[in-house]
Amino acid sequence: MTAKPRIDLHKTLQQIRSASGAVICTYGFDPSFFEDYCLEKFGCLHRNNNITILMDWGCYDELLAGTLRDRPNLANIRYLLQPITSKRVFHPKVFLFASEDKGSLLIGSANATRPGLTSNAELVSVLHYEQGKKEESLPIFQSVFAFLSALSDRANTQGLRSNLQALLRDAPWLAATGERHEDIEFLHNLEQSILDQVEERIHEPVTTITAISRYFDSDHALIVDLDNRFNPKTIRIVTQNRFTTLQPNFLSHQLCKSGRAEVYLREFEDDGHSQPLHAKALLFETKSYALMCYGSANLTSAALNRPPENSNVESVIVLRLSGPEQRTAALQLLVPDGTARRIHDESDLQSAIEEDEPAFFRPPTGIVLQEAELSGLRISLTMEMRDRTAYKSMSLVITLRNDLQEKVRVSHGGDIYSATIPASLEARVQQSSCIVQVEAVEPDGSTTQSNAVLLTNLRDISTGNSTRRERYVKEAQESAAQFYAVLADLINGSDDDALRVFLSFCDIPITLAPRPILRHRAQLAIRDSMRSFGVRNFQLCRDLHSAVLQFCDRHARKLQRHVTERDTDGIPNFVHIFLAITALLRSQMERAVQGLEAKEGVVSRDEWAECREFSDVYYERFKEVISLFWTGFLEPLSKEHPEVDFGEVLAPDLEAIRDTTTDMLAFRDRIEALRVRKCIAPPSSVPFGYFYSVLASDTWTKYKKAAESAYLCVQQLTGTSP
Repeated sequence: MTAKPRIDLHKTLQQIRSASGAVICTYGFDPSFFEDYCLEKFGCLHRNNNITILMDWGCYDELLAGTLRDRPNLANIRYLLQPITSKRVFHPKVFLFASEDKGSLLIGSANATRPGLTSNAELVSVLHYEQGKKEESLPIFQSVFAFLSALSDRANTQGLRSNLQALLRDAPWLAATGERHEDIEFLHNLEQSILDQVEERIHEPVTTITAISRYFDSDHALIVDLDNRFNPKTIRIVTQNRFTTLQPNFLSHQLCKSGRAEVYLREFEDDGHSQPLHAKALLFETKSYALMCYGSANLTSAALNRPPENSNVESVIVLRLSGPEQRTAALQLLVPDGTARRIHDESDLQSAIEEDEPAFFRPPTGIVLQEAELSGLRISLTMEMRDRTAYKSMSLVITLRNDLQEKVRVSHGGDIYSATIPASLEARVQQSSCIVQVEAVEPDGSTTQSNAVLLTNLRDISTGNSTRRERYVKEAQESAAQFYAVLADLINGSDDDALRVFLSFCDIPITLAPRPILRHRAQLAIRDSMRSFGVRNFQLCRDLHSAVLQFCDRHARKLQRHVTERDTDGIPNFVHIFLAITALLRSQMERAVQGLEAKEGVVSRDEWAECREFSDVYYERFKEVISLFWTGFLEPLSKEHPEVDFGEVLAPDLEAIRDTTTDMLAFRDRIEALRVRKCIAPPSSVPFGYFYSVLASDTWTKYKKAAESAYLCVQQLTGTSP
C-alpha cells in the first residue's frame, strides 16, 4: 500500500452518486445535520430508499430525552435509526453504500456528525468495488456485511433485518464467501478483542509501536499492556494538546523515564483552520514488515484489550505493509518530520478539562422495549420483561412531534404484544418521528416505564407507501422461513387488505438454485398473534378464503411441474412452495377455529356448516400437496438418486414439515371440543353433526392415518426420529 492523498470526506460522499442501500455505523449522531444537509446534498442518500443508521444506545437514549430541536424529525420514516447495545459503548464508524454491481466503503474514525465529516482530523480508508472491474476489495465489503448481520442478530428488530435483507437482494455480492485479503482486513471485536486478533497476525518480535489517539485510560493501563504483550524497544504516543485525555503524570511513568515510551504533540489544520484530533491508529513495526491498525478504537482498554463481554464494540482496518516505502509513509502519517514535537515535562502536556464521557445505556430493570413497528393502525411491540405476570395492564404512550401525547392500550396473545392507534393519528405518525414508551400498572397501582424508542414506520420515498408492504413479496419469495415470517407479520397487522394484496401478487418462482444465503428471523407464533382478533378471526377467514385458494392452486401447479421434471436441485424450491401453501392452510384453519372458540354463547347452525366447509376445502388441499410431496416427488427422487443424503438436504426444513403435519392434524380435536361445547341448537342437547365432512369419525381416521404415513416415510428417508 502506498501513501494516500489527503481525503475530503465531504467531497468523497458527494462523488458516490447513487446507491440502492446504505448502512452507517456511528457512535454519536446529529439528526438535523443528517436530515437537513446529508439527505439533500449526497446522491448516495438523496435517492436512496434503504438507509440505516446504527448508533450507540446511550447516545440514542439521550437524543430522545433531549429538546425538540435536537430530536430527529424523519428517523424511522425516511431512514431507520437503530440503537445497538453494548456492555460499554457502540463505537464503530463504518459507511457502506451498495447497489447491484458497485459499492463504496468508508471505514475509520469519523462519526456521522458535522465535525466528523467536515472539521475533525480523522483517519479514514475509502474503498470501492465494481463487479468485473475493481474487485480486490470485495472480501472487505463482505466482512463488513457479515459484521452488520451480527449486529442485526444482537438488535433483534424486524426493521433492521428487513433493511439488510433488502440490501442483500439488491447487492447479492455482499454475501460472505470466507475469502480473506492478504494485505488488508476488516476486524471487529464482537467475538475477540482487537489486540488479540492483531497479535495473531504478527509473527516476529515487535521493535516499535507508534500510536495516535485523543482518548486514553486514566491509569494508562493499555499502554502498559502494549509493553507487556509485545515488549517493543520503543512506544511512541502521538496526541494533541488541549483535546487529549492523556494525563500529564504519564510523563513520570517508568516507561517514559526509561526512554522506552515517548510522547509527541501535534497540531492539525485544513486550509489554515485548526482541527481537533479524532483519528485513532496503531503501527506495529517488526524487522521485516509493519502492521497498521486504524479505525474507531482509541488507545483504551475498553476499545482494544478487553474481552467482548466487557468492552466497547469497535471496528478497524488492518494493513500489512511489507516494503520500506510503505512503512516510512505510514510512520510519516502519524509522526511527520518537523510538525511533531516530543515532550519530556509534565507541564508541557495540557489535558482536556472535561473528558467526553461515554453515554452508557442502562436498560430499565422491568421492561426493555426493543422495537415498535407500525402496520396500518397496529403497532407491534418487541419487548423483554423480567416478569410478564407482574402487571395488571399496560399502555403505550405515544409522544408526537409537538410533544403532545396519546395513550393506547397494549394487548397481548401469548408472547405477541401490540397496540392499535386511532385512525385520527395515522396521518400524524406518517409525517414525523414519534417516540413510544410502554407504561405498566402494577397490582399496588404504581407504574413501571420502559425505555423509549422511535416508532418504526418506514415509507417509500416515491410512493409514500410502507416499505414493509413493498418488500413483503420479495422476502416471501426467498425461502420458506421468510414466507412464514411475512405471513406472521401480515396476520399480526391491522391492515386487512395487506394480506389479500400480498396473496395476489406473491408468486414464488420455480428455481433449481440452492437456498439463498440469508439470516432468517425466528418464526413467530401465528396462533398467538391471532388471539387479539378474537371472534373477528372467523370473518377474516371468510374474507381471505378466495385469495388463499387462488394462491394455493396457483402454487400447487408449480409443485406438479417439479414432480414432472424431478431434479434434486429443485428440492429447496419444492419445499419452499410446499411450506408456503401449508402455512396458509394452517393459518386459515387457525382463524376459523379461534373465531368460533372466542365467540360468546353457542355457535349457530350456519357457522357450523361454514366451519365444516372450510375444513373440507383446506384438508383436501393439504392432502393434495402432501401427496405431491412424498408420493409424487421425494419417493421417486430417493429411488432415482440413492447417493443423495436427503436428511442433509432437507435438514433446514424438517422441523417446519413436522410442525405443519402436527398442527393440521390437531385441529380436528379442537373442532370436536367446540362441537360438544358450543354447537348445540336449543332446545336440543344434541351437538351438530359432521355429516359427510372429512371431519366425520370414520373418514377422519383414514385421512389422519394417510397423512401420518406420508410424514413417517419422510422421517425414515431423512433418518429423523418420530
